[in-house]
Amino acid sequence: NLKKTTKCAMPPAVHLSRNYFKPKWFKAHRRIKNVIMLFEYSPSLRDAVQGSNLTKLASQRLTPTQMQKVKLAFNQFDTNKAGALSRKQMRAVIGAMDVLIKSDDELDAIFDTIDQDHSGDITLDEMNDMFINQSYTKRHFGKYLVALSLIEAESLRRIMHIRKNRPLVSGADVIGQLRVNNGPVIDSTTDFIATPEYQLTSWLQCMRFFDSCYQYTPRELNLLLR
Repeated sequence: NLKKTTKCAMPPAVHLSRNYFKPKWFKAHRRIKNVIMLFEYSPSLRDAVQGSNLTKLASQRLTPTQMQKVKLAFNQFDTNKAGALSRKQMRAVIGAMDVLIKSDDELDAIFDTIDQDHSGDITLDEMNDMFINQSYTKRHFGKYLVALSLIEAESLRRIMHIRKNRPLVSGADVIGQLRVNNGPVIDSTTDFIATPEYQLTSWLQCMRFFDSCYQYTPRELNLLLR
């Protein structure tokens, strides 16, 4: 009975369009449509901001088991037993999480976000908050990735061409980008802001998994499971 199977949690920003998939269709053991076309969008350009501005909510807590694992990882990287991690040590921590850091400036921006007391070192409490807020990488909030049916993608591309150099939706600052699942970009609005690599790659692995793909690189698999 498919209704009794365990649900697989996906990131809240990853969606399926109603025309692509409706729950009432899922009544038999059959493979659903392939995930071919994706629409990466934000209802508002103003909401597609970079950086981590999340505050720790009461509902956002690490479990005792998670806290123990974070402490174990913290101690492994704290090679000099200083009780805090330096910028160099944090680069190794962030790298171990499959975040690609391309420059020292990018590392500095991430480090300063995690270093809440601006002491120049990262404490265990700050590392716990880093995992709660996912502040180890840049993110765009208010952005979504949606699987589309082929006819939806075709219609949407037509609209994007008709509305070229004009807002996609009159009176709104909607931005969007049409792309092939784990493939090239097909079209985008002129003011589209590229999604940070870590965030987008994580979303794409979820769509590939939903599409029954089974070949992943070690990094892709880590991002999917994380």
